[in-house]
Amino acid sequence: MSKYFLLLCLLIIRLEVFSQDSVSKEVIIEKLRDIRDNVNKVENKSKVVQAQRKECRTLINDALVRLDAFTGDYPEAYDKSIDRLVRFSRELPNAPESSHEEMLTHLSRDIRIKFQERPNQLGGKLYNGLIKVSITSLKNGTTIHYLRVRYAALGYKIDHTRPESNFQQLTSPAIENIVPGFYEIWVTQDGDFKVLQRWVGEISPEKNNEIVINIF
Repeated sequence: MSKYFLLLCLLIIRLEVFSQDSVSKEVIIEKLRDIRDNVNKVENKSKVVQAQRKECRTLINDALVRLDAFTGDYPEAYDKSIDRLVRFSRELPNAPESSHEEMLTHLSRDIRIKFQERPNQLGGKLYNGLIKVSITSLKNGTTIHYLRVRYAALGYKIDHTRPESNFQQLTSPAIENIVPGFYEIWVTQDGDFKVLQRWVGEISPEKNNEIVINIF
């Protein structure tokens, strides 16, 4: 009896650990609705901004429809990434009108990457996994080791002295699993914050995420 009881306890522990590392689609849905509400509050007479606002709302609505039909959970990292989008969207209504176009562009691009249709994915049309990203640093064609890789989502004010995230491994290669999105990735000496070189681009299932950063 004690043997079966122990196995049951281990199963419960594993389930609890799994639940802590994932979030339900309902959590993501509520946050997308929050973002949509903030986008609706943007007041700008510019036809370009009005078109962008409409496009952003459409992207969110499409994502909500796909999520409603989706069965499965998302990694906890998705929740944190969407939280940043929520905070960013809350700045929109009170931001200077001159910044609306750029901010809506960043918001739309990030939502599109995270929630676009991917019909070839097994189990549904939404990709809900993390992306394996590999960073190799080179100088004059020679592989450079022991550099720290740092990254942040684009569209936000980036403070390179207080990076949003770091790869756990040093180069080269440094490998990390991250949420699909549009990022700035840069390398520094380990323990230092001086930027040696940057890379800017999209991380998504469709891209080659083996990135080479050349240091000049």
